[in-house]
Parts: sequence; C-alpha cells; structure tokens
Amino acid sequence: MAGIYIHIPFCSSKCAYCDFYSVPALEFKADYIKALKKEIRLRMPEFRDAIKNEPVKTIYFGGGTPSALSPKELQEIYTELANSIDLSNVAEITMEANPDDLTDEYIKELTSLDTLHVNRMSIGTQTFNDTMLKLFRRRHNAEAATEAVERVKRHGITNISLDLIYAYPEETTETLSEDIEKLTSLRPTHISAYQLTYEPGTTLTKLVKDGKVKPLAENECVTLYHQLVNTLEQAGYAQYEISNFSLPGYESKHNSSYWDMTPYLGLGPSAHSFYSNDRMHNPAALTKYIKLLNDDKIPAEAEGLTKHELYNDFIITSLRTRRGIDTEELRKRFGNTFHDYFMSQLQSRIQPKLYERCDDGAIRLTQEGILVSDSVFTELIWV
Repeated sequence: MAGIYIHIPFCSSKCAYCDFYSVPALEFKADYIKALKKEIRLRMPEFRDAIKNEPVKTIYFGGGTPSALSPKELQEIYTELANSIDLSNVAEITMEANPDDLTDEYIKELTSLDTLHVNRMSIGTQTFNDTMLKLFRRRHNAEAATEAVERVKRHGITNISLDLIYAYPEETTETLSEDIEKLTSLRPTHISAYQLTYEPGTTLTKLVKDGKVKPLAENECVTLYHQLVNTLEQAGYAQYEISNFSLPGYESKHNSSYWDMTPYLGLGPSAHSFYSNDRMHNPAALTKYIKLLNDDKIPAEAEGLTKHELYNDFIITSLRTRRGIDTEELRKRFGNTFHDYFMSQLQSRIQPKLYERCDDGAIRLTQEGILVSDSVFTELIWV
C-alpha cells in the first residue's frame, strides 16, 4: 500500500506550543491551491513509477489547519489527485480540523461532497481545561470542543481521533483524570496523546524563559504518563504507538505507514515524502513553494538515504510501535551484518527492563523503555 499526505499551511492564529509550519496568510489560498495542483501533476508520474502496483490506500489532509479551506476547495485538491493516480482502493481519508471550524454548515457541506468522502476526522481538542486552552492560545473552549465532536458524529463521521496534551504547567493527577474522563466520555475511536514540549521559537518557550510559565518536573511527567496509559487502557484504548491509542481496529492506517516504512508522497509546503528508499522534503515557506511551482520546478529536495540511514529509520520507527521489531524482517531487509549489530547492541547496551520479547519473537520497548526511548534509540542506531 501507499499513502498521500497533503499539508494545508494556513492557521488563523499560532498556538503557543506549535512549531509546525503554518502561516496566517489566508489571502494566498488561491495561489496555494493552484501551486499544489501543479505539484500533483509534476510529481505523480515519478510516484506512480516508484510504488508500481502498490495501491494508494490512505489520504491525509494535515496542517496547519485543513478546515481553513472550504469543503469545495478540499474537493478541488482531491479531484486533481484522482485525475493523476488511481484512488479506487483508498480506504481511509483523514482530515484534521479545529473545533471552532466545525459548524453545522461546514460539516453538512463536507459530508455532501460528490467525490471527496472524508471518513476519518482528527480534531484538535488538546485539553478540556479552559485556563490551559487560553494559555495555549486555542480559539475554542472545552464546551465548543465537546459540541464539535458530537456535531461531527451526528453528520455521520464516527471514526474520530481526538488530540490530548498532557503534562502542561501545573497539571496534577486530578486535572489529568478530569481531562481523560471528558475525552473518553466522547468515545472517540482514536486518541493521540502528547506530552507538552517546549520547542525553540514558540510563544510557550518564551514564556518559560521570561519566568511566566514553569514546566513540570521530570518525575511529575513520568507519573502523569503512567496514569495516562493505564487509564486509557482501562477505558478500552490500546497503545499501539508511543503517542497513539485506539479502540480495536481503529489504528490510524495512514500514520502507521510512517512507522512501517510504507511509501508515501507528501505534498504542500514543509511536507515530507518517502519512496524509492529516499526521503524528500518541500521548503517550509509558502511563497517559495508557490514561486518554484509557478516556474514549473518540483519543490522537493531528495536526501538520498544510505543503507545505514534506512536501518536507523527502521529501528526508530519500529520501536515506536507496540508491534516492535521483527528481527527476521530486519535480517531480510538489511542482511546479517545489520541484524547481528542490532542484537549485539541490544544485549550489551540496553538494560533488560527496557525491552521485552513478544510471543511472536519481536522485540519491543517496555513502558519503562518508552519513557527513555530516545536514549535507547541512540544506543541501537548505526553511527
């Protein structure tokens, strides 16, 4: 299978914690859509050749804020894709959205489109704590988020993923319990839960530097993480990747392609692609992206991964999942040298409590290992 990711770079305002590429320049929408359609036409022949007979099975509208575009504008993009590649096998079309965009009128129009049939919605709820939503500079409040989820369900989209940020300033086990209770009461099929990070250049990081916000201590974050995992599992959500939980059968098909090295094409400014054993990235600059395509130039730059780099990617992405690393698949993909290196590093450099062998023989991280996953990856990659 293969996937297609489309980056919609527009946001009405920047969230305090966000370092994803987005711009408030909605006046560029028409120019962006025109450029995006040209990128589809220019890049699709190479992508079709690279995936050969592999069917495209997932499409993901991410951002930014895809719901900043009208449903008709999203359908215009989809139609260009459908004219360029066979989409008859697509099983999952995901759209990210902000709660405040999901009005009755918007969802009604979205679900009545002729060709684009979004069947999975990822909604940026983040938290149900109104004080934190204000700190995060989100445009919605907890009540609006709840109403948006219920509204989407009423219009027939029941495969819904909700985002949760935890370990925010002053969070306690009690406030996390309240967040999880409100989240799970909406019974989404999928939950993406992220520990709050303070990325360089974000408003939140500046607030920390100015002494206006105090991050939680590491031991407090660990306590909250264990609470999160245990509570979600008790509610029926299986942790299938470090930050992702789902009801049985509702794992994100598209995101899973990133973790099992399935080929995917990334379109739009800042989007990344992976196929033909190469990673490619588009410039994280809307005006540059538009200019390149106006000049009939493909905006993607290839990285040309070596076998060692592909091995490192395989190790990191596989260990992010609860499926873990199939050691025979590792041998098959990379040969005995890489397989033996991995086993040697694992046995000599990683504490036994940080990993476990599954019934099928795969190696995966324990909950304790997940908490120090970055240091585990460092020991296992080829340097």
